[in-house]
Amino acid sequence: AAMSFTSSNSSKNEVQSNVKLLMRRDADRDGKLTSEELGSRLASIINEGDSDKDGAVSFAELQTVMEARLASESE
Repeated sequence: AAMSFTSSNSSKNEVQSNVKLLMRRDADRDGKLTSEELGSRLASIINEGDSDKDGAVSFAELQTVMEARLASESE
């Protein structure tokens, strides 16, 4: 049990780190990333995570995408 807890905890830290890193691209500091801010290589994140369909991803939406990607990698 301790092993999976540690693994899950480090995965959460990895997700948080990646989300924070990507949020640095938020040029206008509105708390959301647009396709212009992400660039063409990462724009798929918006299609994947834009749950409110406003054309951008918020911190929470980005975190959901990153958690889903991590989960699918570990399967």
